[in-house]
Amino acid sequence: MASSRMSMPAFNPPEGGAPLQPGTGTATPLSPHRVWAHDGQFRGIGADESTRVCWTAVSRLGSVELTRPSFSLWMQIRGSAQVHAAEGTFRLRTGAWIALDSDSAPEVQADHNGLTLAVLVPADLMPLLQDAYLFVGKGSMTLRDRILALRLWHGAVRILQAHESVPDRTLVRALRPLILHMSAVQARHVAALGHCPGHSRTRKRRLFNRLQRARLYLEGNAHRMVRMSEIMAISNYSLWYLSKSFHELYGESVQTAASRLRIERAYDLLETTSMDITEIAESCGFDNACSFARAFRAKSGTNATQFRSALRGAGGRRRGPVISS
Repeated sequence: MASSRMSMPAFNPPEGGAPLQPGTGTATPLSPHRVWAHDGQFRGIGADESTRVCWTAVSRLGSVELTRPSFSLWMQIRGSAQVHAAEGTFRLRTGAWIALDSDSAPEVQADHNGLTLAVLVPADLMPLLQDAYLFVGKGSMTLRDRILALRLWHGAVRILQAHESVPDRTLVRALRPLILHMSAVQARHVAALGHCPGHSRTRKRRLFNRLQRARLYLEGNAHRMVRMSEIMAISNYSLWYLSKSFHELYGESVQTAASRLRIERAYDLLETTSMDITEIAESCGFDNACSFARAFRAKSGTNATQFRSALRGAGGRRRGPVISS
């Protein structure tokens, strides 16, 4: 297939204050609208920024903390990264993306070979984007999607480089192509939007984002038992309305989703670590190995030891989903 021959464009971290353009040997000035943390650097993006920082890159063990209220979309171009946010802790692997609400305050650290790109959208710019709309959530991109996202991200930075201050509408014009692209990537979430209660699209979007955030919270805290009061607090809905709307949108209860995500975390740990079964049980919020074993078998039809052995026999790669969502 043609996609198998595609390769990522070069995207080098800044050396001496200037990054290299992909495919060239020339350096370009850093954009004041971009923050880049690399080689173990830590960069904070707060409300006191003198310019509108809308593009962020994290690479080679660098980390960025966002404390300024902004909707943020993080895309894992290569390697992996750890995300700590109000919704919990997430591991982004190559091709993954995560979109977080304006008060999520994420801190993102790339691994030694990681490259994470982000677009940050302040709340007051969101209405100007009009139909270029993003939702809270987590998903994955194809290689083709990643290559286009990389080019659009870099192209937007290049357009605005050397401009200390630009009108909001100019920033929106630079943001728009990447956000439209990622909106298309999120298309399967948009399809689910139709299942949300509400008569207006605005109300549906608001409810969808809140339920997506509740679901993210379950995934980000899959290492422990999550109380319904926590989900109610992060979604800002009553128990009755949250339970009804969650089941209507996702086809499963909050409790069922929480149980499934904890087992999926166990699958991931069995696949990617050498932790023993007892350690994995504890890392997934189970009181003991026996309760973990019962839950694991109920979801997968096998035990954890057999699951790991089957993985090793298949070369360490899971073939297709083990349980359905």
